[in-house]
Amino acid sequence: TLRPVARALAAAHRRGLVRREGKPANVLIAHREGEDEHVYLTDFGIARRTDGEGAMTRTGVLVGTLDYTAPERIHGGTGTPASDIYAFGCMLFETLTGHIPYDRPTELAKMHAHLNDVVPRASDTVPEATGQLDEIVAKTMAKDPADPLESAAAVVPALDRALDQAKAG
Repeated sequence: TLRPVARALAAAHRRGLVRREGKPANVLIAHREGEDEHVYLTDFGIARRTDGEGAMTRTGVLVGTLDYTAPERIHGGTGTPASDIYAFGCMLFETLTGHIPYDRPTELAKMHAHLNDVVPRASDTVPEATGQLDEIVAKTMAKDPADPLESAAAVVPALDRALDQAKAG
């Protein structure tokens, strides 16, 4: 289900848009009897252009849902494609395990976890999750924005390989 989301992120990034707010509530799934489901990525309300034009939020204000917020945004950055990839990684982890990666009792504790805690492994919660899925989560949720997968488009073939491995195993 998340492959179309990665494709939508890649399309937005190619057009110079950064979402800055990736979360499951912004993923809609339409299903009609006898048809394949269609996945929509919605709510570009706080998106911004990567060229800096059209920024709608004030500097120094963290906008978004903290459960999916990349470390560089917590540090005050405006968000980049890497920030969107990080949020996608958080959603992928939640899809695989049924819970957010850093479930903490306070907002401050969540921020600390996003900044400092080791990226959790889905296979620690769901033994059926493959090592490739753990690797995708680790790369998409890299703490340094220079370390994730090179693009949202790279997530799709990585997910395809992981799903093929899971089916084979």
